[in-house]
Amino acid sequence: MSVLDRYLFREFLRAAAACLLGFLLLFLLIDFVDHAEKLLRHDASLREIGWYYLTRVPGMFVLISPVGTMLAVLVAVSLRARSNELTAIFSGGVSLFRACLPILAGCALVSGLSLLSSEILAPAANRHAREIERLRMRPGK
Repeated sequence: MSVLDRYLFREFLRAAAACLLGFLLLFLLIDFVDHAEKLLRHDASLREIGWYYLTRVPGMFVLISPVGTMLAVLVAVSLRARSNELTAIFSGGVSLFRACLPILAGCALVSGLSLLSSEILAPAANRHAREIERLRMRPGK
């Protein structure tokens, strides 16, 4: 792996982390605003609310990873084009396909993490979140 590949891969991962984390926080905030009345009405403790939203993260990651990855590609490529790095890469004799390989590898990595989350983490976490919602945040507790 050349220095250029590592650089492009690292910059894509930075953009992907920022986009996915931003979408995840936005999703959690909107979900909390939607469920806040129910959570507070049943006197759910801060620990239960935190654990509930922590168990919701794998399912939310599966939902936001396609959009977050697409935005990360746009951000990473746009920032490279804005600072004329793509022009320098292409003038150095690197083909478009070769310049896109690290970004494609990053997309494959995020896709693999999303698949792993959807098949292994999300089902158990969603069951646990439903259990918390149904049993621990019920009326009369």
